[in-house]
Amino acid sequence: MATKETKEIANIRGRELTNHVEYLDNFALYDSGHILGARSLLFDDVFYTGDICTRDRGFLKAATIPKCKTLITECTFGKPEFVFPRLDETIKKVNELISELYNKGKPVILLGYQLGKAQTLSHLFGHWDPVYYHDSVKEMNDLHRKLGIDIKPGLGHTEACLKRIA
Repeated sequence: MATKETKEIANIRGRELTNHVEYLDNFALYDSGHILGARSLLFDDVFYTGDICTRDRGFLKAATIPKCKTLITECTFGKPEFVFPRLDETIKKVNELISELYNKGKPVILLGYQLGKAQTLSHLFGHWDPVYYHDSVKEMNDLHRKLGIDIKPGLGHTEACLKRIA
């Protein structure tokens, strides 16, 4: 089982899902809030989820969690001592830092995994100009735009280097 978004992402990553299905009897998919297309699975009263996020982050909405008797999950930050600031607080601090560095004429590089973090960063901080992406991030961002996600277009690093040389 896979969503159409997951199928498209898999294709970019060299994994062709030729015989995937989006629905099976007695199985339900729920948005996990992790990355575009990621879903959790409910069957009988068992709910399985890999990565999950229970709060909104940019274009990603918080996970939908059904009632169940058994929960199976991966839990990177599952301990109670992991408390993160509110997203709006983080966005404000990062924008202040970017502004401060831009005013000093210094470039800013935001780092995130090719899939997931990079699209969240691109969505939240794409209002800055100019925007350049690593080619692999640009490819994923282009796919997200194709799938209806509002991410600012930018130059991939290879194209940016070629324009600089020309």
